[in-house]
Amino acid sequence: MTDGPDINAKRIRGFLEVINRHYPFAATRVEYINMKTGIGVDVQIKQLLKSSQGRVDAVYFVPAYTDGFLEGLEAYDYHQVITLLHDVNDHALRCLENGLLTAIVFQDPILQGYTAVRTLETILESKTRERQRDIEIAHTLIFRENVNYLKNHYFLPEPE
Repeated sequence: MTDGPDINAKRIRGFLEVINRHYPFAATRVEYINMKTGIGVDVQIKQLLKSSQGRVDAVYFVPAYTDGFLEGLEAYDYHQVITLLHDVNDHALRCLENGLLTAIVFQDPILQGYTAVRTLETILESKTRERQRDIEIAHTLIFRENVNYLKNHYFLPEPE
């Protein structure tokens, strides 16, 4: 157990708060993956997608096991379902571009790194051990229409 934040718990809690506040009529169901069973994570994810096929309007996938999730979306008919996840990789971008994935929540690692360095700088310069204020990380929703944002974002010129 670490002292750090449980980012997945924060993600799902925030998501449910927004849904309950703005869409109180929407029925939500949270499913968890058991990491302690002998069944692999990807297998459990695919089993959940198979059992939910045709019974859900949207799927929000929180943890970083995107390959099993994306493979499950491809294996079962989820083209008419709103699908959302967090981590950006080539597989997710392909699914976004072909319409299988609706959106990716992009948490800019460059901004996060910059914020971490600035926080460390503040602590070192002030020579204080007091707790620093919480930092809000800006998120960007990436859709098929703005997927070039990611492609341009990661473009860095080669040093001469």
